[in-house]
Amino acid sequence: MEACYADVTVPSIILRETATARRALLAKGRRAVNPRAIVRTAIAQRELVETATKENGNRSTRESHFEIEGG
Repeated sequence: MEACYADVTVPSIILRETATARRALLAKGRRAVNPRAIVRTAIAQRELVETATKENGNRSTRESHFEIEGG
């Protein structure tokens, strides 16, 4: 019996990211979802969240600055 090892050439993602990416791919109409497609989708979603978090953080800083000056 031969052991199958994980593909170490792709970045690690957590189980929740895997499930979310798989659902997103299936919702787009993909019938077969391979592991690399799941990882690509999860990384793209991760980048979207990072971008949104940064933009939201910048907005919060501007709003609090406005409240202090405008107050």
